[in-house]
Amino acid sequence: MHETIRGLYEGMLDRTAWRRSLRSLCTKSDSAQASIIVVEHVNGHTRVEEVAHSGITDSEPISPPRDPRVGLAGPLSVGQWQIGLRRASGVAQLFGGVSAPPLMTCLVDRSPRRETYLCLQRRPEQTPYDADDAQSLDWAVPHLRQAMALCQRAQAEALALRAAIDVISRLQYAVLVARGNGALIVANAAGEAWARRLLPQDGNAGTSGSGAHGTAGWRLSRPLPEVLRLVCETAAPPQAIHAAGHEGRTAQIVIVPMRPGGEVNAALVAIHENRGAPMTMNTILRDLFALTPAESRLASLMMTGIGLPEACTQLGVKRETSRTQLKSIFTKTGTGTQAQLAHLLTRIGSVLAGPA
Repeated sequence: MHETIRGLYEGMLDRTAWRRSLRSLCTKSDSAQASIIVVEHVNGHTRVEEVAHSGITDSEPISPPRDPRVGLAGPLSVGQWQIGLRRASGVAQLFGGVSAPPLMTCLVDRSPRRETYLCLQRRPEQTPYDADDAQSLDWAVPHLRQAMALCQRAQAEALALRAAIDVISRLQYAVLVARGNGALIVANAAGEAWARRLLPQDGNAGTSGSGAHGTAGWRLSRPLPEVLRLVCETAAPPQAIHAAGHEGRTAQIVIVPMRPGGEVNAALVAIHENRGAPMTMNTILRDLFALTPAESRLASLMMTGIGLPEACTQLGVKRETSRTQLKSIFTKTGTGTQAQLAHLLTRIGSVLAGPA
């Protein structure tokens, strides 16, 4: 039992572990085949998530997994078993009029989008299942349900990570995500190059040997490891750093805290290196915070300290429109008040102007 349960949870990372656990269920229930089948509600599509056989070789072929709803007397409740009906017309037709093999089906989980079934099957010549067979496997159903939920969550998070990596790799400027100790989590190619220049390579921000402000040919208005600690370990708002390099090269570095679940444990770092026309405030607001042109204009006015009514007058927009835009600005920039927004934009503005 314990090996079977462990295999179900190990299946999050190793699908062969699921197969071993299903094979164990086959052995415990004297089944020839065990399968996990998912039925999608939207299109009625049925797919076999996993299948395993008892391993007993026999010249008699085992029927492939089928739609688990065929032959059911009615809808099952979660955790309920139903013994297959050997003479059910639908099942008989499915097997070409031949006596159908003994079947036992359990509804493992149901959600608005799909249903998940555990289906067990014996060979036609074997004894049919009975209530004792179902009861002997009741312990496995909750573990199977939880293991599948964890697996789906892990798959969703892995997909989100791959999508995030793909998105940042397409950006035309350096982007990286790092922890407060300087440990790099993810970055695009340009971001990795900047991480080697600006972050300690041992993941300990306190042991950087590059000096407080000078790093790999760049002079920073503030050391990045210090700012990362500030942003990740406190409730500090987004920060900005100016970097000056050789031959008049400059770069603007903006550090934005990331708060998954309300905790500050990482920061997004975006580096705009000036290789032509100087970077403008509107460009940074667009590229880093995804502000629309209208939102950028409103944010720039709010930075001067004027109130929302006066900003509406100057922009020629309705009060309701400006309120909606301001709410969007707060959400995108991670600020919550006009004072916090003004502080962030002032810092970015000072960086654009160069080091003091």
